[in-house]
Amino acid sequence: MQRWTDERRTIAEGCRILAHRGLVDDILGHISFRVDETTVLVRCRGPLERGLAFTLPADIHELSLDGSHDLPDLAGHGLTAAGESVEQAVIRAVNVETLAKMQLSVLSAGATPPDIVEADRGDLPDLGSAFNDAMVWRFHLAAIDHAGLSIRRPEEAK
Repeated sequence: MQRWTDERRTIAEGCRILAHRGLVDDILGHISFRVDETTVLVRCRGPLERGLAFTLPADIHELSLDGSHDLPDLAGHGLTAAGESVEQAVIRAVNVETLAKMQLSVLSAGATPPDIVEADRGDLPDLGSAFNDAMVWRFHLAAIDHAGLSIRRPEEAK
């Protein structure tokens, strides 16, 4: 039996979310997740590659950090997001992309967005990232399900 079944499915879902949101194109991009001190799960390309939008848990491979593999330098390869979980990293990537598009739109219109003053920051609610991350993750799972990209059976949907 393959180890890390739930983690592989979460990574596959994350890949599908990134593709559905347009953050990755065709076969480019990946998600990796360090599951323990010596093991990383990584979305790999294979001989029957179909693209990130169609990633399956079987496309997620276990990589040992025992020094037998060279890890790539990802500098200059686009957006890199990190988080305490795959879900949090994917949501952060989506949020950065959304904010960057908003910033570009404002700048393209010839305006400069003002900085948020400290007094206004105090008025913002602090709901905690775990609360928001869980809801946003469920939204994205529903969105890929609606688009026909879900890998969950209906009874597994959370």
